[in-house]
Amino acid sequence: TSAQCLQTFGFVEHDLLQQRARNESPDSSGRNDELNDAWTENLSSVLIDKNVILEACWDVIESDFPQRLKATMEEAEMEDETWTCIVDRTRSTSFLPDSIVIGSALEDEKGLLSDELVTLAVLPFLTKCAYREASRSMLGAEILEDFYLGNMVCKSLLK
Repeated sequence: TSAQCLQTFGFVEHDLLQQRARNESPDSSGRNDELNDAWTENLSSVLIDKNVILEACWDVIESDFPQRLKATMEEAEMEDETWTCIVDRTRSTSFLPDSIVIGSALEDEKGLLSDELVTLAVLPFLTKCAYREASRSMLGAEILEDFYLGNMVCKSLLK
């Protein structure tokens, strides 16, 4: 159908998007309808399959970007920690939805980086120990303040 064709390119049925946005709105309890309406009316969103994001992360891991970033950080004498990332396709992401909403809303507190998106994009870069800890809860955008991790995630999301 034409709806399926449009979904291939990231377009989402308005009702589905509104329902998903209401679940993630600033007041998902429904008590503040005015805030929720403003939040959902200013959406220009897309659903992306989580596997697309994971593949982008794995591509970055397999590229020379991690080594170049590490070398740049050493040259600049940055004290931030780096680590070796390996592609581990066995890591579970079943606690995350199959499709991640990437959207925008005017004056949105979260911005484009939902906790689901940040968590999904960060998991492939973490060590096993850090992955076990992180897979227990959603991660916020503040984790991207780590220079090495933040650059790895940004490179992946911009692919």
